Amino acid sequence: MKNESIAGHFLQNTFGDRYLYEVNGSAFDKVGAEACFSKQYGKALFAENSLYVVCGTDSGLLPKYVAEQGVPEGTYYIFVELPEVLEAIDPALPAEGFHKKIILAKIDDWLSQAKAIEYQNFIYLDSLKFVQSFAATDGRYTEYLE
Repeated sequence: MKNESIAGHFLQNTFGDRYLYEVNGSAFDKVGAEACFSKQYGKALFAENSLYVVCGTDSGLLPKYVAEQGVPEGTYYIFVELPEVLEAIDPALPAEGFHKKIILAKIDDWLSQAKAIEYQNFIYLDSLKFVQSFAATDGRYTEYLE
């Protein structure tokens, strides 16, 4: 069921983006991750006082992009990732994390992370948003489809 061959198979494109081919395929080959994310999400990922629950991290590139763009006031991000993908990208992640309001969580742990930041307040404000990464949308790595 789980694809254990994922660990350590990073590719790097001409834009300097490192990504797992098994997860993202050639999504970032011709255009860098930043341009892809900017086109796909635009400002939709950056509303103030919101909680974004994001399925997948695109090999760690999506939370990096969010951190580089700047976390809006009162906003949190929970990136829900498959354990084997999180384990594979862990060595490439910054030791101090991306930002204190950017949380990377395994599938079994995301709800406890949401509870810790009082997700019900975001529901009350109608500002809880679910987003899919490129990897989750493409489903190249079939575990995202489950």
